[in-house]
This record gives sequence, C-alpha cells and structure tokens, in this order.
Amino acid sequence: MPPEVDKYPLPGFSFRVDFLFSQTNESKYLGPEEAAFMEVSGLKASLDLEEYPEMGFFGQPRSFITGLRFEKLILKRGFTSSSKIAAWFKDCMYNQKTNHISLLVSLIGTGASNKGRPLAVWQFYEAFPVSIEYSGFNAMESGFTIETLEIRYSYFTALEKKKKTAPPPAKKPAPKK
Repeated sequence: MPPEVDKYPLPGFSFRVDFLFSQTNESKYLGPEEAAFMEVSGLKASLDLEEYPEMGFFGQPRSFITGLRFEKLILKRGFTSSSKIAAWFKDCMYNQKTNHISLLVSLIGTGASNKGRPLAVWQFYEAFPVSIEYSGFNAMESGFTIETLEIRYSYFTALEKKKKTAPPPAKKPAPKK
C-alpha cells in the first residue's frame, strides 16, 4: 500500500461486507458471500464502568472497569428475494438454529493507487441475526424496499494491515575471469 494512504482519513462510502459461511456445518451455506449494503453501523465498543465514592484527591469518585460491551451491527440494503444471507436469517429466526458465523466489513480504496483494495478491515466473531425489518411500501413513490438486518456478535477486532517488506536484493552475477 502506498505510504501516502496512511496520511489521510479513509472514505466511508466505498465498503463491502463478507459473510464467512464456511464456519457452519450446514452445506447450503458453504463458502463466503459478499453482499452489497447501502449502510453499515454499530461498529462500537464501550467499557462498562462502576463508580465508587472516593474520599481522597478532591473527593472525586473512582471508576473501575467491569466489562466490555459491543453494539449490534446494523446492515441496510435493497431487498432481494433469495441469497445465502436470507436463508441463514430464515434458519436462525424461524427455525431457531443459531448458526454463528464471522463477518468482515472492509473499507475499499477508490484512488488510482489503491482502487478496489481493502484499506481497513474489521472482523466480527460469533455473529447471528436478531432482527430483520423491511421498509414500508408506498404506491405514491417509486423507491426500493429496504431490508434492515440487525446482527449480534461476541466481539470485533480491527485487522492489522500487512506491512510490505522489501524484496530480497537480486544476486549479482559472478565476475567473469
């Protein structure tokens, strides 16, 4: 990746979501599925704190960490009637099969030097659906039906970028005698 990429904020309009279905035992889900979404939100982790009164320095309460909390991942897209994602949701929601998978959310480069390459990637572990919602229908407007998927996960991590290493120096030919 060119060094100048790290100098600027990353654009948030070019991204993709990969569902890693290969972790389930269900043959109908085998293989990853890349899906186009119009919006992704819920990439949030926060500490749970408990405060105790302090009779020390300025009488300020002390905060102690009691846990870590993750928000639900919200994915919005135009509704399509069939996909591996829809089948997974249906199994989890209606058949109450909790098929945990991993998800990848990637910001994709749009510039000439990084077009189509992931610039930042987050992985969500042990994900399963908890809610699905469809937008309302309106005969007076020509719009698309929007599907909103709500996904619970155990935790997420930002994956580190692989550092490019310089190739080994080329071997010099032996001097001629």
